[in-house]
Amino acid sequence: MLNQGVSLAPLSKQIRTLKKILSMNTVFTKTLRLLKEYDLPHWYLSGGAIPHIVWNYYHEFDLNHGISDLDIVYFKKNDLSKKTEEKIEKELREKYPHCPFEFDVKNEARTHLWYYEKRGKKIEPYTCTEDAIYTFPTTASAVGVTLTKKNKLEIFAPHGLTDLFGLVVRANKVQITRDVFEEKCRRWKKVWPKLSIIPWEY
Repeated sequence: MLNQGVSLAPLSKQIRTLKKILSMNTVFTKTLRLLKEYDLPHWYLSGGAIPHIVWNYYHEFDLNHGISDLDIVYFKKNDLSKKTEEKIEKELREKYPHCPFEFDVKNEARTHLWYYEKRGKKIEPYTCTEDAIYTFPTTASAVGVTLTKKNKLEIFAPHGLTDLFGLVVRANKVQITRDVFEEKCRRWKKVWPKLSIIPWEY
């Protein structure tokens, strides 16, 4: 069952609340400013760190609790080299040496290449960064945050924010497999016990 309050609030209130919570995490906001300076094409800070910060807030945990890395995604079709991603990670680390998390940088224009190499499954190439975020493994983690030229937080959440604020883990079955989803659920439930897991079959 969804938590009442923000999870069932209008989207405008959910967006304001998400921005407020994320702005309380200094590591997250410093990384956003760093990425704006780096100016990757069509970039977002996305993935697990966003729900983890929100879940920490509602568990009354330290806002960095349980976070292992920061997922940074961008889209550059004319450079599909893994070495470029690694170069960006290295340069970000040099600019922010005391960041407590790893930087995981992915050019979503090349995801179909490593996805086949790693998992033996062919997927269609993404057309843009937002196309990639749409396929992220859970509805709560399919969220991206970027900074505009005027330093305003901008949110992309193709599956909405209700599950995120409801502490609900629901599979986004566009690409994720059952075993990967259930492994995530087991791991996350140990770290954030208030989570509600929606079974794969649902």
